Amino acid sequence: MNALQNLVNQPANAQFQQTVANKRNEIEAALKKAPSNNFSPAWRQTVSQIGGEELLGVALEERLRAIFEHNQITPSNALREIREIQQSLANFKNAIDQTVSGLGILRIGTEDLAPGEAEVGVEIPRAAVNNDLAGLEKELGELKFILTTFLEFSTGTSGPIPLRSISSTDLQFYFTAVPGAAAALAYAISLLVDAYKKIVDIRRSHAELKASGVPAEVLKSIEDYANNAIKEKIEDFVAAIESKHFRVKDSNRKNELEVALKISLTKLANRIDHGYHIEVRIAPTAPPGDAKGRKEYEEAVVTVSAAAPAMRYIRLEGDPILSLPEDRPKTDVDKKGGKKS
Repeated sequence: MNALQNLVNQPANAQFQQTVANKRNEIEAALKKAPSNNFSPAWRQTVSQIGGEELLGVALEERLRAIFEHNQITPSNALREIREIQQSLANFKNAIDQTVSGLGILRIGTEDLAPGEAEVGVEIPRAAVNNDLAGLEKELGELKFILTTFLEFSTGTSGPIPLRSISSTDLQFYFTAVPGAAAALAYAISLLVDAYKKIVDIRRSHAELKASGVPAEVLKSIEDYANNAIKEKIEDFVAAIESKHFRVKDSNRKNELEVALKISLTKLANRIDHGYHIEVRIAPTAPPGDAKGRKEYEEAVVTVSAAAPAMRYIRLEGDPILSLPEDRPKTDVDKKGGKKS
């Protein structure tokens, strides 16, 4: 703002012109590295809900660049628009600072992860469960299947999935996770999201064609193409995840878990398409322990950190396009009243 003000006062001053260019480069470089660019989907949605989406990171960098592109000959207009952004940002920051201060006075702290802890967060769209308790109950069962599969697949042992916290506003559930399982899940999500991004344009085109009255059979062929593309990728992902995270020695159980993993990836792909947001967090500090345990934990931190950018919010347009079959292994009592398999 100061550099622009000087340029407005003396438009022909070459030094002021260069100063504006230098300051633009500085702030654009800083905004591209801003921590907010790597916020989890849930955090990004919260920032959007409280009015900060266009005031942080690359979103702000894009706004500034657009202002200069539209006002190359009129620095005074650029200054006016940037002043408006600066005032909005100042108001936003002041509100955040006051809120944080108030929370501290009320003894409401942050949910920080202790050394050695990991967490999986899942945001379930209300529409996906018909905003109904029965639908939510069924969906939580599906999530239990997915998380339990990753737990046993990556650690060799199964167990309960502790519930860490709940946010009812957007049906967000946070589960305590074993670091190895968190790393395997984060890696899987990064693979699925990367593959899904390649069909986002197909989904958008599908929505446009549907709105223009294209026959159902034509739309079905597009849906089949998208489903087959993801289905083929899932076959490859099972092998990739197994090579990095498999920890089961029993060969018979290995085959069962490979099937369960494929089904879990299928369920996750469908849910990404339906607007679910899934995030994985892990404390950067390893817990006390032997060198081997610390090394494994540090590897998990690297994996989760590398997968974080892929777990960003995906803007979806149109209706879901995936309908991959989610058949599960039979684990219930059989029809003859025998034991569980």
